[in-house]
Amino acid sequence: MNDVLEILNVIDEAEKALPSLRFPWYEPERRPQAEASAQASLFGAGRRAVDRFHSGSSAYWDCRGFILAGVPVGITATALPKQDGGKLLDLVAAYTGRGGLVFVDSGAFGAFVAGEGLDFERDVFPAYDELVRRCARPGQLRLVMPDVVGNPVASMELQQRHAGRIRGWIASGAHCIFPLHSPSDSAFLEAIEAVTAGMPYTVGVPLKSGAWSFAELQRFCRAHKPARIYMLGLGATKKVEAVAQGVPQGN
Repeated sequence: MNDVLEILNVIDEAEKALPSLRFPWYEPERRPQAEASAQASLFGAGRRAVDRFHSGSSAYWDCRGFILAGVPVGITATALPKQDGGKLLDLVAAYTGRGGLVFVDSGAFGAFVAGEGLDFERDVFPAYDELVRRCARPGQLRLVMPDVVGNPVASMELQQRHAGRIRGWIASGAHCIFPLHSPSDSAFLEAIEAVTAGMPYTVGVPLKSGAWSFAELQRFCRAHKPARIYMLGLGATKKVEAVAQGVPQGN
C-alpha cells in the first residue's frame, strides 16, 4: 500500500509541474485570468485541419493521460466505469472547457460485434445529456448518434423517434455525428437532414473493415460536399494521412 501511495504522490507532483512547462491550456485556473483567451487560442492554433482522436480511453487514468498530453480524446458511453463514470465525465467536461476535443462513441458497433442489442435511452443518452449539461463549451464534443449497425431502416426509425433530443444536443453546440451506412443511400441522408431540420450535422463514414472504400468516400464528397465529416474506425496513422489528403479533392 505504501508503494502505491508513493507512486500516486509522484504522479500528482508531476502533474503540478506539467501544465506550466508544456501544457499551459491544461489548468488555466492556475494562471492569470487575462491569459484565458490566449490559452484557448493556443490549443486551437496547435491543431491541424484534421483532428485525430485517441479513442478507447474510457478508463479514467487512460483518459487522464491523453488529457495531460493535450490531444483529442475519445470515450465510449457504454464503457464508462459503473462506479466512477461521473468522475470521468467531470474530467472530460473540464477538458472541453480548456479547449480540448472529446469524441463520444455510443458503443453501437461494439454491441453489434458482440451480437447484443443496445438500449440507447438507458445506456447512452444519459451520458450524452450529462456531458452537454456539464460542459461549458459543448461545441468541443463530438457525439455519435443512435444507430443500428447494418440496418439503415432501424437507424432511421431510431433517430426519428429521438429527433427532439438530438436537436437539443445540436442546439447546445455539440457536433452530432450521423453514421451513414452506404455512400449511395440517399434516402438515409435525406432522413438525417429531416431529423436535423436544417441544423448543422456531421456525416460519419464507417471505414473499419473496409465498410466504405476510399473511392466511394471521394465520390460521396464530390457529390454531396459535406460541411463536416468524421471517419469512423480508420485506425492507422498512414491511412488517416492518406484519406485526409484525398478527401478535399473535389470538396
